Amino acid sequence: PKPTLPLAGYAGEYADPGYGASKVTVEGGRLVWAWSSFNCTLEPYDRDTFRVTDGRFADEVIEFRVRNGTADALRAVGVVFTRK
Repeated sequence: PKPTLPLAGYAGEYADPGYGASKVTVEGGRLVWAWSSFNCTLEPYDRDTFRVTDGRFADEVIEFRVRNGTADALRAVGVVFTRK
């Protein structure tokens, strides 16, 4: 199934107290997740879940939590990053 939000709805800054800041942007019609020195291109997988297509985290999934039409957190590499 397609994402529940337009891609821009997932874009923004997310953070975890222990793992720091991460950022999701839309580039060339795709989502890109940046965290630390990593930049990972994401492809839609299932609704609010996206799959990393390249790099160190290839084939990992990024799950966004959507509440009331807004992505307010994402889970990546077992860590929940909350939207700033």
